Amino acid sequence: MTDQKRRQRYVCILDPTNAWTVWDCEMEMPASLGGQHLTGRPKERAEAARAILERIHKSKMDGGKPNQLVD
Repeated sequence: MTDQKRRQRYVCILDPTNAWTVWDCEMEMPASLGGQHLTGRPKERAEAARAILERIHKSKMDGGKPNQLVD
């Protein structure tokens, strides 16, 4: 596992049925988004969900401040 993946809270894992799971490394279980467990997904959907969850997580780590647009 690369250093970058170790710093990520969420990773995509290919399961034995060739579907993807978004894994929550902190909770050590499949991640969920909108009340749905992120298991058995196509690769593109798993990667998109992982990116969203990472943004949410990083936002909370930064104090939950929304991004501000500069004129």
